[in-house]
Amino acid sequence: RPPSCTPGALARVCAGCSSALSRRPRRAPPCCRRSTMKKLVGNALEDEADRKFFGFIPVQVGPASQYARRVQKWMQAILVIQFAVCLVRFVALHDFAGCFWLVLICAVGWYAWSQDMNITYICVWGLACFFGFVFDTAALVLPLLLDMVTMSWLMIPLRALVPACELLGAAFAWHLYHDYYTTGGGAAGGADSEAARAIGELPDPMAKIVEGGDPASYGAAMFAGFKARGVEAQGKLAKGGESLQAKGADMQGKLAKGAESLQQQAAHGAGGFGQKASEGFAAARERAEGLRQQAAHGAEGLQQQQQQSEAEHSPFSTHPAQNRVRKQAPCC
Repeated sequence: RPPSCTPGALARVCAGCSSALSRRPRRAPPCCRRSTMKKLVGNALEDEADRKFFGFIPVQVGPASQYARRVQKWMQAILVIQFAVCLVRFVALHDFAGCFWLVLICAVGWYAWSQDMNITYICVWGLACFFGFVFDTAALVLPLLLDMVTMSWLMIPLRALVPACELLGAAFAWHLYHDYYTTGGGAAGGADSEAARAIGELPDPMAKIVEGGDPASYGAAMFAGFKARGVEAQGKLAKGGESLQAKGADMQGKLAKGAESLQQQAAHGAGGFGQKASEGFAAARERAEGLRQQAAHGAEGLQQQQQQSEAEHSPFSTHPAQNRVRKQAPCC
């Protein structure tokens, strides 16, 4: 209950109100009638709604809206993601200062969730997420530009998880802030109506995501999508395997035919080469025999010429030419 709705506060407005509330009379005094109390509580709510921290962080009056309570699962899922990224930042990246900041963000978010989705603490949590997103993005981009060659490529996606989870928290906090000023307690009259109109015109990127379903439905849809893609990929692999098997069988048949054709050509070539070799050997044998015969005839002719020459030059020869020499040489 707001402070103005307690019996002590009402007693300051109307004397005897606390005693009337304690005794619970059959007929309530004028200040405790429903219309009077409704007016007093409405004025108190408007006075509390006008008060803000830093001029833009509202102070929640009364319980959270039904919409904020309905999207508590999103708050829990984002906090779980941020805590998991905090563990990765501590174990894998060894960023202890950044891990401490992320632990503070998770603590503020958990406290806001435990306080029935209090818009004040949710705004503080969203601002912390936004500032963390800015600093962690700068810490990711600057070393990437300066030490792109030496930086491990495995650390880049791990470091990118930190600003991503912080941006998710900041966007969800802005969504609840937007809802508070459009349909929640911030949509009251007075000065808040101008703020509601101004904030209502601003974009809300998380609206379609959050209103599309809870994280469990998104997880089931993602799992079903991955499963369908896995089945589709398995079918494609099966079809590809059958096609490759058919191509392999066709290629094997072609190779067998080609091997058989090469074997036939080799056998035919070997037969032709053997026949040509035999013919060549026969021709060479014939030529050798002809050369041998020519050599024999030549040797026989030389022998005859030598014998004839010896007979002509012999002193006991009866050759007519030599007799002519004898007749022409009286000295002999």
